[in-house]
Amino acid sequence: MKSIQALVKEQQKIDQDYTQILDAGFLPLGDLEPQQIIEWRENLRSARYIVAVCGQMKAGKSTLLNALMFGKLVLPADDCVMTAKITVLRYSAEPAVEVKLYDQREWESLKKYYEEEKAQGDKKLYDDFHNELNKALLKGGISEHEMITAAGRTIEEQGLDSLKKYVSIVERGGVCSPFVKEVTVFHNNKEFEGVDIVDTPGINDPNIMRTRVTTDWIHKADAVIYVSYAGQALAKADKDFITSHLGGVLPSHRVLVLNKIDCAAEDQVRSYVDELRHSSDPQVKAIIASADQTCFVSAGAAIIKRARALEESGIVLDVHTKEAIEALEYNLDESPYLDGDRDGFARMENVIAQRLIATKGAALLSSHQENIKIFNQHVAEYFKMLDSQITARFERLNMSQEQLYALNDSLKEQKKMVTKTIQDFDDSIRLIANEALNGLTNELDRFEAKQIQEFTHEWKVRKIEFASFIFMAQNVFADLWSSNRGILISSVEEAEKIGVKRLEEAINLFEDKAHGKMGGLDLATLVNFAKIRVDMSRTIKRLIRESADKAEARVKAKVTSISLPDGWSRFMNIFTSAEESRIRQHVVSKIREATRESMNDLTKDIQDAISRLMQNASAEVSGTVREALEKGARELEQEIKSGRDDYNKRHAALKAEESDLKQAKDHILSHLPTA
Repeated sequence: MKSIQALVKEQQKIDQDYTQILDAGFLPLGDLEPQQIIEWRENLRSARYIVAVCGQMKAGKSTLLNALMFGKLVLPADDCVMTAKITVLRYSAEPAVEVKLYDQREWESLKKYYEEEKAQGDKKLYDDFHNELNKALLKGGISEHEMITAAGRTIEEQGLDSLKKYVSIVERGGVCSPFVKEVTVFHNNKEFEGVDIVDTPGINDPNIMRTRVTTDWIHKADAVIYVSYAGQALAKADKDFITSHLGGVLPSHRVLVLNKIDCAAEDQVRSYVDELRHSSDPQVKAIIASADQTCFVSAGAAIIKRARALEESGIVLDVHTKEAIEALEYNLDESPYLDGDRDGFARMENVIAQRLIATKGAALLSSHQENIKIFNQHVAEYFKMLDSQITARFERLNMSQEQLYALNDSLKEQKKMVTKTIQDFDDSIRLIANEALNGLTNELDRFEAKQIQEFTHEWKVRKIEFASFIFMAQNVFADLWSSNRGILISSVEEAEKIGVKRLEEAINLFEDKAHGKMGGLDLATLVNFAKIRVDMSRTIKRLIRESADKAEARVKAKVTSISLPDGWSRFMNIFTSAEESRIRQHVVSKIREATRESMNDLTKDIQDAISRLMQNASAEVSGTVREALEKGARELEQEIKSGRDDYNKRHAALKAEESDLKQAKDHILSHLPTA
């Protein structure tokens, strides 16, 4: 049963792990309470492997169990239908016996049953019961009243020497045997620690109460060993019992043991069992265990070898055991079943162990190993959560400090951004104004060229006098300025509108950026954009009109001042066409020069005026914003100082908490079981 012992040791280790967890005192941990571990441990401790042994009387069950558990005669092998008991073999460090007697109700029911059997003609059963009872009362010097109580007595005695008093026939000292319902024998064979072996009465037990108990043990057993005498292997009584009592037992739980194989022809027994296993009768096939779960053993040979081993280790056998062993040795002298593992016990132990592991052990162990794994995972996740919380708090703490410094640094960036935003606005306004003025200049050039061409042609065709030509030129350019003055003013005003709109957009963009960095700086409350727009519009319109008036006056003055070189006018009538053309070109050139100079002056005046206006507007916006930023910076500096002090306090407290957590973690991890 070494494989079972390995399983039991693993269970004991898990039990120790549960106890270690509870003794460490660190529960509850999160939502994991001590009660959960207690329940797991109690579930493990209450889980025992149960092996029920049943079969006909005289099939060698007692010898088989003595060889298996003790290596000597402890359980009586001379029982009869009157003395058969439910006997539970359970491990304990100290051997002992616990005996349960019938209670008053059970005893009266048993006596009534035998009386009814007598009335129905089975007088022998009645006589055997009362004969054994009377012998016990007479030889033991006890009374029925003393042994049978209303609640039923439980007797506990240390050691196994007193066992025969409760389970043997009266002739061999079993003076209390008739009153015994069930016996628990506590043995100290560690190979069967954690395994309860239940020796049930023979299949021909007439005691109906014991029959019910036998059935209960069989159905809750993890493995059922049915022992059959190999010399009469699987006789009708065996088949009937297996059909009626083991029909509800899963095939995986069954082990068929053909005992006393030394008393039969093994080959013939094996062949017979194999024939039954392949029988065409489904009922017959159903009662036979598989070949892997069928064992052929010699309990006599096994107990001889194990008794010899005890003597060789220095243990003195009692006289009764010595006599029984000598009798078995005489019968099995030179038997091949005394050699090696021929007695079949090693294989039988292995088959039983494999059945226990397959039906219960593996799943039980796996479930509790999973419990340990779940517990360790829970602890790991719990500490991961705590570590994460500490880390997150450090991160938030560090982030708050970094944010304070970042706000301070952002002030400088914001000041640069204000300057650049307004500079970009100035450049865009200047570009817009230049584009409008250049377009206007080109239009004036085309208009000017057309007018000059027309009046020079008129002069040539009509032979207009030079004085008339000058007068006509003055009128033409007066008309020119009058007709284009509105165009100039409208174009520049349109440029002004676009510029003001772009200024607003630029400031709005700045406000959005500042809001994100300053945590809610409201520029609308700092800068009166409506007033800036009205002032800019009025000023630009005034400047445009003033500049246009000045440019117009300059053009007229210059055109009026145009004259021919001295002495040219008196020779005008005698000039050739070529000479006259050169004179006209000279006059046109002077007109163009005067117009160009005036146009340049106009453009420069308007540009300078708009530039000054934009600078004033920019100065008003940027100055107000800068003032607000500087005030905010001072407030932030104070906030940073306070924040830094708070950070230092919180950081120290968090470090202390982190240290406490590490100590707690080290303590818990030192008590964690391994999955």
